[in-house]
Amino acid sequence: MSNLEQAQSHRIIKDAVGLAVAASATAAAAMVPVQSAIAQGQATADAGNELAEVVVTGSRIRRVDAETASPVLVIDSEAILKSGVKTLGDLVQRIPSISGAAFTPAVNNGGGFGESTVELRGLDAKRTLILLNGRRLGLVGSPAASSGAVDVNQIPVSILQRVEVLKEGAGAIYGSDAIAGVVNFITRKDIESPEISVDFGQTAENDGKQYSASLAWGTNTDSSNFLITGSFAKQEAASAGDRDFSRFALYLYSGSVQKGGSSRIPTGRVFLPSGNPIRTALGCSSVTRIAGTSGASTANYRCFSAPADLYNYQPFNLVMTPQERGAVFMSGDTDINENVELYAELLYNRTSSGYQIAPLPFDALSDDVIVSRSSIYNPFGIDFGGFNSPRPNFRVRLESLGNRFSSTSSDTKLATVGIRGQLGASEWAYDASVGYGRLDQTQEINGYLYQPGLRDALGPSFLNNGVPTCGTVAAPISGCVPINIFNVQLQSSIDALKR
Repeated sequence: MSNLEQAQSHRIIKDAVGLAVAASATAAAAMVPVQSAIAQGQATADAGNELAEVVVTGSRIRRVDAETASPVLVIDSEAILKSGVKTLGDLVQRIPSISGAAFTPAVNNGGGFGESTVELRGLDAKRTLILLNGRRLGLVGSPAASSGAVDVNQIPVSILQRVEVLKEGAGAIYGSDAIAGVVNFITRKDIESPEISVDFGQTAENDGKQYSASLAWGTNTDSSNFLITGSFAKQEAASAGDRDFSRFALYLYSGSVQKGGSSRIPTGRVFLPSGNPIRTALGCSSVTRIAGTSGASTANYRCFSAPADLYNYQPFNLVMTPQERGAVFMSGDTDINENVELYAELLYNRTSSGYQIAPLPFDALSDDVIVSRSSIYNPFGIDFGGFNSPRPNFRVRLESLGNRFSSTSSDTKLATVGIRGQLGASEWAYDASVGYGRLDQTQEINGYLYQPGLRDALGPSFLNNGVPTCGTVAAPISGCVPINIFNVQLQSSIDALKR
């Protein structure tokens, strides 16, 4: 066989393999809405049996779709529509390979900014690269500033054509933020008439109401494309106390799940050292104030009993944080000539959110605050607390101050303008762009105490002409009011704590 005949034979075999792979991928797409794909967009052979050129997610190299087998999971527009999700966070969290401790609006303890981050294979959310149309999503981090990850909820669901998840590391291409993999969100370009979507839902407990609405419009010609969409979504809070699975604090003891709680309780828990006369008289190492008593005398205390006295903090927590989100997205591209295409994208998102958790627990040891024996409110005559100290501990739940909660807002502005195209008749392509990103955030947190002021208020105190005063007679502390930490339910204690 001649060299020319061998080359023709190899070309025929290559075309046949390419057609078989493309046909197999198309058949799989018809059977299931979420399928494994080889590349960004499935190429199909035309009447001339030519192989289409694509760009593989996780690579900057253009190639034919039958030449690589990168494990890319594709969620198409039909699957996204059928899922009924309101945010991209809800969508991607259904993918088995996305796992770990990523942020979601259901993360209440510790709070956040209403964001959802993506964590592939449990390798930390900031090790999963987020792309929008093949480019990094903005120049800023996430509303979860501490996580360093990207908030995918800022992308409106209504603009998505498909989602691609590269389930293997792409650190060699993109850097350390792609060690776990890449998630690429591809926007639509097929909108030619106005599309309106309105949705409402609530839980079976008649809470957690969800409202959402979106409006999209676009236009397409042979040489240009334009899309604009606006969306609004609101999620109301859902309480842990209204759910059987979350109503009680549960702990695993000796292989079984039991109801429990915190030993930081509103009536306090006082630990007594060995040899203390009260401990000897009552026969227990820790005591709590008898409900309804002032706590001014040691006779107002009884033995602490677990689990009867433990504090169930769960009803004060949320299983879904409230949030409100509005977003506007615009994109467009136009052909200047056959080798030059101008494109632009603009995304603005504003999110308001917050968390709510149980009232603040106080622990004199771990909070590094000494409750002085010289406090006018200390009936035990001994010091409590101080970090890493041999002093006995004192714990209390500041329930009279109310729940801890936050109020947050995030404004994200992202813009990209660029040109791309082919370098003449060659196979080389170029893409040059300029991006702008800005993130503005505010956060207000309530229900916590100022530690330096608390130290003074729980330190030595005296009566100055009948007025409780911090410090000593020789060294009074100006502007400080002593706190009766042994009875935080008194109005005078509440007023002092709120100063």
